[in-house]
Amino acid sequence: MKRLMIVVALIAVPVVVPAAAVWPPSVSLSNGFVYVAPLLAWNAIFWRAIRIDRFFEGEAPKALLAAEFVARAFVFTMPVFLVTEPESRWFTAGLGTYLAGTALYCGSWLVLAYGDEIRISGSPLLQLAPAYTPFLSFAGLALMARSPEFAIGAGLFTVLHVAEYLMKRS
Repeated sequence: MKRLMIVVALIAVPVVVPAAAVWPPSVSLSNGFVYVAPLLAWNAIFWRAIRIDRFFEGEAPKALLAAEFVARAFVFTMPVFLVTEPESRWFTAGLGTYLAGTALYCGSWLVLAYGDEIRISGSPLLQLAPAYTPFLSFAGLALMARSPEFAIGAGLFTVLHVAEYLMKRS
């Protein structure tokens, strides 16, 4: 039971903080980076626990790595220039998508870090989950800011990120 409570808390923190930032809307921070910061913080705190090299030991082509780096730079810097619009009809749908995506992303890290090694090693979808689940968070941010350009960039980053891991698959 204690372990379950820890897992729920670890998932809840990056999901609840941005949700609290938008309530009430009149005092919220409308900068898109507010929504990317929890994902970056999660990566910084837990990147060692995931031990991704267990499944991905190969090398990806340098051109793919360069393209993925450019797309990553776009996805993590563009939100600084995005302004969310709480009054927009798209905001609620975007926030729901963002929160669901963030919960799935954080959960996928926890599964890889603390899950059953045998089940994980037999499931490419679980192994790749931290590469494709952020798209939901980014899509939610794109909806909240009404930015199709960000959605396209996030989609490109996700495709390149997954391709990188597929090329490194051991």
